[in-house]
Amino acid sequence: MTTLTFLNAFDRSGSSAILNCLRVLPNFQVLMQPFNSSGVRRKMYTIWNEDTPDPEDKKCFRDLSSFRMPSEYFVSVWHRDFSSTKEFVPQHHHVLKTTINHFLIPWTMQNFPSIKQYAIWRDPLDILGSVIRNNAFKLWYQDALREITATVRKNNFLSEEFASFIPELTSDQRISAFLIAVRNSFMFHHIDSKNVINYELFRSDPTAGLRDFVADISGTTFDFSQIAKSDLNLWGAAYVTNKCYRDLICKESRNFADRVFAVLYRYRPPGR
Repeated sequence: MTTLTFLNAFDRSGSSAILNCLRVLPNFQVLMQPFNSSGVRRKMYTIWNEDTPDPEDKKCFRDLSSFRMPSEYFVSVWHRDFSSTKEFVPQHHHVLKTTINHFLIPWTMQNFPSIKQYAIWRDPLDILGSVIRNNAFKLWYQDALREITATVRKNNFLSEEFASFIPELTSDQRISAFLIAVRNSFMFHHIDSKNVINYELFRSDPTAGLRDFVADISGTTFDFSQIAKSDLNLWGAAYVTNKCYRDLICKESRNFADRVFAVLYRYRPPGR
């Protein structure tokens, strides 16, 4: 059986490590960030409705749902250099990792229900610490504030939860925390809780962390304990075992982060 699953996450959530574990599985193929230089990237801060995608966007998703690779749409360097295949392989399970599709999830689920949607949970304070450590704000988010605040104000769920924080967005660290909270809360609000991979569990026990995902996709199990001992990141500073970077969050931003992340913690996987 040929399948396609989207693995959604915020940057610095362990998505590359998880995908690089999955790529060693028999009958699995991985697609690394193929949307990064596409219409999805240009509209990533817009909550998609039927009027949002242009013809090229729609063709891309129709192709994907029919297991045809939209090669002319997937021009991402990440996809070119790190995906395990550039075509759909019959009788294989394909996992597409993306860190920019948060606001597309309801539209994709409604229009292309055959594409499974999963998300990765990582403690947002650890995401923020890693974002700061790797200077991700200057690399990826400098153009995000105007667009995401407009989106927050237009959406009932986001406005109710996050509009009150907008006047406090006075530093790179606060804006980064706001982006993490808004995008991930929207993602977890729309993805079934059983389709959430807990990075905290994966980090301590990779096999247990991926067991339900692998079983759901392929009906099999796999021991990841040896694979996950290596550094599986694709960019940024080297992974250091059990190292926490929350101390990089300044005092004022930590207070803001604790408040803005309160919504997101409601979606934390239970019992772990």
